[in-house]
Amino acid sequence: MNSSDRRYFVRHLATGGTAAALAALAATAASSRAQTPAAAAGTGALGVFNVRDYGAKGDGVTKDTRALQAAIDACSQAGGGFVFVPAGRFLSGTLTLKSNLTLHLGPGAVLLGSPEAGDYQAKPFPARDLDVGGFEVWALLYADGAHNLTIEGSGTIEANGRHFPRVKKHPDVAGGVRPRALFLKHCRRLRVRDLSILESSMWSVHLVLCEQVWLEGLQVFTSLIYNQDGLVLDSCRDAMVTGCYVNTIDDAIVIKASFPQPCADLVISHCVLTSQCAAIKFGTQSLGGFRNVSISN
Repeated sequence: MNSSDRRYFVRHLATGGTAAALAALAATAASSRAQTPAAAAGTGALGVFNVRDYGAKGDGVTKDTRALQAAIDACSQAGGGFVFVPAGRFLSGTLTLKSNLTLHLGPGAVLLGSPEAGDYQAKPFPARDLDVGGFEVWALLYADGAHNLTIEGSGTIEANGRHFPRVKKHPDVAGGVRPRALFLKHCRRLRVRDLSILESSMWSVHLVLCEQVWLEGLQVFTSLIYNQDGLVLDSCRDAMVTGCYVNTIDDAIVIKASFPQPCADLVISHCVLTSQCAAIKFGTQSLGGFRNVSISN
């Protein structure tokens, strides 16, 4: 989303023009989609990094973390492109995503979270969460400060949450090691779309201090234990959540502000939400407050 798109979106959202804001962001997303490789599988195509070319097995047994990260790093070092995950079950711990990169999970591709806590790197979280405590987080997909980042495809992220039950709460640990499926912080021009995300042991998609965000066509499902929230926008701004199906044992969509920056200029539209707690929740943290949020359809 360029600066003129952003001004158009915010101006029409502020005046109640949700339809106009949706149209502006839809045009931006359509433009981005045109950049996706037509076959989404072209090994050897310029700018496409197939994870199997870096040694990933995809057999559901071999840990493919190093091979997957090697493909991501090679893509980043080349200035960006598409990291393609073909059909298979790719067992992995924490993967760190970079700028100018599209992670594409093709048909039949499953990114399978490791069941072992040691495969996830502890990352700093500079605010104590009032729900779960702690100053550290763990995640299957992680990024900090990335821009022009897309995570997409018809594939599935199986986070394997049943292996990470909640333990006795410690004031500096978020109920033990319970990895999120996605934890993305300080990212700009971020798109997550069309994926199925299953059974994250903690919040499925946690976005922190991100700007220019598009969440589209996601299917999110959790059923095991509380804190398995769906989509969490935390002190984010300029965000669109549209066409998502979220079925969670805890809150489906959470808008919160763990930091002094408000969660602002958000559109949530055309989603189906099912929850044993709240369909849409504001808080628990509200340090920065909430501003200019539109929820429809």
